[in-house]
Order: sequence, then structure tokens, then C-alpha cells
Amino acid sequence: MPFQSRSVFPHDFRWTDPHTWPWIVWVWAGFLLLGWIAPLWKWLQRDRVKSWPTTSGFVESIGEPEPRKFLGWTIPQTSSQGILQIQYSYSALGQSFRGRHSLDSSSKFSLDDFTNRLVRLPVRVQYHPEKPSSSALLDSSIEALLRHAPPLSSEEKQRIRAAHEIPAIYRPWLQLLMYLALAGFLISLCINIACVLGKQIPPDVPFFLMHIGIFVVFFPAFFAAKKMLGGTVRRDFWKVVMKDAPEVVYYLFYVIFVYGWLTGIHSFFTSNPGNGQPSTPSSSPDWLAFSGVWMIFYYASFAILWSAHNSCFKYAHLPADSKFSE
Repeated sequence: MPFQSRSVFPHDFRWTDPHTWPWIVWVWAGFLLLGWIAPLWKWLQRDRVKSWPTTSGFVESIGEPEPRKFLGWTIPQTSSQGILQIQYSYSALGQSFRGRHSLDSSSKFSLDDFTNRLVRLPVRVQYHPEKPSSSALLDSSIEALLRHAPPLSSEEKQRIRAAHEIPAIYRPWLQLLMYLALAGFLISLCINIACVLGKQIPPDVPFFLMHIGIFVVFFPAFFAAKKMLGGTVRRDFWKVVMKDAPEVVYYLFYVIFVYGWLTGIHSFFTSNPGNGQPSTPSSSPDWLAFSGVWMIFYYASFAILWSAHNSCFKYAHLPADSKFSE
């Protein structure tokens, strides 16, 4: 069957008329909505805490979280690296209370800034009006805490740069590679949608070029991820390497990852290698399977490079040192 149109959508498709949208467009609209659910829930939680009364407290300690206990038994933790816990005390309604606030490697704050220099500093605490023993720290309170803290020493700043900063020689390429990865993801997405809708892929689409493009963007992204990862444990890998990108980007990665694997499994079971027909790289099952893999790698590269690009600005306020910046 000859290829009639290069559009991946039906001929009567119009973005302004949802009634003409094919079902796959609604599926991806649901994916986008799903990616926003967790950030929206966190935002609602923070917004609810904002309405609580405010009191003054003091930072008691900063360190790794205490081991959990169950029925009197201490549950051993495999590793708490990448998680810090701020313990603070405060007074509310004439009583004294203690609270805890956990920060992990995916938070908006750099854990390197949370040292013992913050102990005994005042911090604003939100407490529940009906249950004052329940409390929380807002991001604005933590920002004020860091703003009024004693400055980091030159040695501490250099250590942070050495552990996390992207070498200067690679920084000019981050944005270009990020856009290349985004283009690769969008092309993969269009190919995937065309396959799902049963449309024939034109033979002039560069099949093997999409393979090569993965190596062009993924290896630099992996290198940037290693610099951002620092000493964080493996279970926090994706949180750390995407922490400086919008939060929805992180959640969409898992949606795309699952979708890519499901389309690959579907193409595996729907293909029929025993039908006597030769398999070509442009056959529909191959396009569907490979487009799912391409989407995962290109999107992961795009998210990591976006985060790495933003992280360069985060450490820009630290003093430059030729021994660490190159």
C-alpha cells in the first residue's frame, strides 16, 4: 500500500476540535495529566500547610534520619545516603514540641548547604492549629534559614564545586545536546503514534540515524549524570539527575518508560516471523518496538541534560577555582 500522507494523524484531524482527535492523542493527554498528579498533590499539601499558624523555632540538629522501629525492633537501613533530616524545637499554645523535616537528593535545595553551621539558628515553623504537635517547614522558611546562616568556607565551596559541577569545557554543548535529544524524542513519538494508528512509515525516514542519535545524546547525558550524582545511592539516581528540571519531567519519565516497554512487548507478540515474509527494518512491528526504545533514551537524555544545564547556574555563585572548574 503506497504511503498517502506524511501526517501521523487522520486527514480530518484538527487540534481545535477534540472530536477529531484519535484515541492515541487522548492517551498521551492522559499521560501528561498523570505526570502532573504527584506535583499537584505536593502543591496542595504545601498550600494547606501555608494556612497553619506560624511560630519561631530553633534547629536542634542536622544529620541522617534515625533508624525506624517496629514492635520494639530496630529496622536496619541499607543506606540513608542522600537523605538529611532537620530536627527542630518550637513552642505553640504554651507547650514545647519537637519536629523533623526530611530532605532528599531530589529536593530543590543542595544537601551540601546543610551543615552544622545551621544548628541553633532560628527557623519559622508551621503548626497544626488543632494539633500543635504536628508541624512542618515551608521552603520559604528553609530559604530564610540558609540566607541568614554563616557563609560556607572556601574549602567547603570548592569541595561542592569539585563534587557536582559540570566541567567548563562541556557546558556550551549542554543546551545544543538537550535540543537534539528533544527533537529525537518528538520524532520517535510521531513514529510511535503513526504505528499505533496503523499508518505506513515512509521509507525515507532515517531508521538507523535514530539509532546513532541515541549515542550522540545519551553518553554526554550519562557523563553529566555522574557529575550530578556525586555520592548518592543508586536508588536515588533518577531523582538526583533530574532534580534541577521541572518536577513533572521526572514523573513523566516513568510514564514514558512504562509506555515504551508496553509497546515493545505488544510489537513482539503481534509480529509473526514465521509468515514467510522477509523482515525489513521499516516493517511496522520493528518501527513500533524501536520507537518505544528511542522515546525512553531520548527523553531520559533530554531530562538529564536539562537538569545539568540548570545546575550550572546553581553553582555559579560559588568561587571559581581553576583546579576544580576545568
